[in-house]
Amino acid sequence: MNYHKKGMWFPVALIAFVTVIALYFPVKYGHDFLLNYMLLHKGVVENVQVIKKGIIVYDELVWTDQTQPSDNHQFQVQLPGAGKEENICQISVSKSLYDLTPAGSRISVTFLSGKQWKCKLSSSIQGTMSILMAGHALSAFMLLCAFGAAIFLYRSHKKPAPGDLSDLTTNMEMYKEVHCPKCSEQMKEGYLPMGFGIHWRNIDQPMGLPTIFGVLPGTVFWFKRPKLHAYHCTICRIVLFKYGNEKRG
Repeated sequence: MNYHKKGMWFPVALIAFVTVIALYFPVKYGHDFLLNYMLLHKGVVENVQVIKKGIIVYDELVWTDQTQPSDNHQFQVQLPGAGKEENICQISVSKSLYDLTPAGSRISVTFLSGKQWKCKLSSSIQGTMSILMAGHALSAFMLLCAFGAAIFLYRSHKKPAPGDLSDLTTNMEMYKEVHCPKCSEQMKEGYLPMGFGIHWRNIDQPMGLPTIFGVLPGTVFWFKRPKLHAYHCTICRIVLFKYGNEKRG
């Protein structure tokens, strides 16, 4: 039985899931990040007049003084120019600002010269940029972790050379065929890849609290995963192996 392939679906699925989650933020908010970056570094700041206010209802700006926090509150402002339609910009605002700012008031707006429709409240850009940068940094970290896990998974499933014992942590040095102590059938040579270690208790000892600090020597994964030389009887489900830190002298 290929035990190494049997459990492969879970790490592959986990890597794929983390990758999808990590890509969601930059795909959804990448345009907002670029817009805020451009406004922060190249934007023009002006104190402009609110000419109309309302909430978005079926893609239309509808004026009302009775709104809910979940509503999409919007201001239309007149940017510097000759009053042309292209100099009117529409921006999203919070409910509190919507309630406290009557039409005709002046607010600080940042916009891109020649692209006046790309504008935002000046006071919101820095805070929004900080949130977007944190989100993209988290996405980059998750992608880096997924990439590292993919490399580790690939390397862990790389097939070793036939009969090569040089990479094993231990060597049982059995120069003859090894037979099962129960059924006497020939045992299959292999190795045990270690993770969190193997605990041993004498028959008269309590179990206690097993931790990675109380395992058999050379059976816990710290910097390099131990591979313990072993023999396996699939009939009796018996494994003979040798543990220790032979490569460390």
